[in-house]
Amino acid sequence: MKIDNLRLHQFLIEKDITYFYHANSLVTASSFIRANGLLSRGCVEEKGFFQTAQSSDGIDKKYDVWNDVFIDTVDLHGHFPRQNLYGPVLFKFSIDILLKDEIDIWITKNNPIYWNEDTVNEDKYFQGVEELIQCWDSFDRQRKMFTIRKPGRPVLFESLEEIVLDNPNVKIYGEVDPFIEAKEALNQLTENKPKLRTLIVQRECNRCFCHDNYLKQVSPEQIARLFLPQAHSSFPK
Repeated sequence: MKIDNLRLHQFLIEKDITYFYHANSLVTASSFIRANGLLSRGCVEEKGFFQTAQSSDGIDKKYDVWNDVFIDTVDLHGHFPRQNLYGPVLFKFSIDILLKDEIDIWITKNNPIYWNEDTVNEDKYFQGVEELIQCWDSFDRQRKMFTIRKPGRPVLFESLEEIVLDNPNVKIYGEVDPFIEAKEALNQLTENKPKLRTLIVQRECNRCFCHDNYLKQVSPEQIARLFLPQAHSSFPK
């Protein structure tokens, strides 16, 4: 259900939440940069851009969120002491976009992967800001997924403040450095977008298990899928 944007903005400020976040793979993030905004997975597909597959794609289509844009109210890489599982490129936006853009915000009570055919709309989404306020502490942060409902266009880049890139501190397939390759790809994509280029920063990680996880738990193929551009010879086919 649509949430009142002005009241939502006020509540988020009260909760000391001032940014929205969206993390993804390098190739999917590249599609966003080309489009000058975040796109729903359905919109990426319609425009013929490339995106890495996600295990939830079938569920997203089944439960009518395929054309929605998902954003978080916390940097999950910092919220959990590990890498963001959706990808190493993080877009960080000011919530002030709520004051400027007529975006239609719906907020889930749980990740749609946990919905089923018997889940009613009232159990899928908060029905208004008042319910969100009353129940905020009753739902884990990651369950409250903010979605921009079927925008049909690129969104949020007018409030973009940073593009944060992970450095996994590993090499794959001998001498391929995923961070260097991803950084170079972002630089090429923003060659004619100087404002965006100035927003690219390397993540500074402290007391996090991401480096150890990339080294011991993430396969070279998956690291390649997350960090390398599609045209790279080591990108999984």
